[in-house]
Amino acid sequence: LNPPLIAAVIYTESKYDPSAVSSAGAIGLMQIMPETGEWIASKLNRPFTPETLLDPYANAQLGAWYLRFLLDRYGGRVENAIAAYHAGQGSVDAWLKDARYSPDGLTLSRAGSTATQHYINKVLSAYENYQILYAAQ
Repeated sequence: LNPPLIAAVIYTESKYDPSAVSSAGAIGLMQIMPETGEWIASKLNRPFTPETLLDPYANAQLGAWYLRFLLDRYGGRVENAIAAYHAGQGSVDAWLKDARYSPDGLTLSRAGSTATQHYINKVLSAYENYQILYAAQ
């Protein structure tokens, strides 16, 4: 998985605050919902409690696994994976079936939600910056 992409998601989600909790209940660096964290942990055959998400190392591992899962699910299409990270796979699947949001059923031309489109733009901007920073090392 691309480290600049993970860094961009962490920056956008929590600004690197491991104790961040959203109004929706997402927790930690990568702002994972407890239900999603439990599902990911079951896929990895790991024990899980919601407090697991406050451990920066565990949160980053679970979030990175989930982002890799989404990238694989959407054929490596970063915008689709980022949209699904924010709005859920069901939303992205519906948008991909709608010609207003997807010209080919595979690629999002824009998200069906203003908030998700804003999120995609923020992550992609941070991703660009982190690619430059990582390349400089």
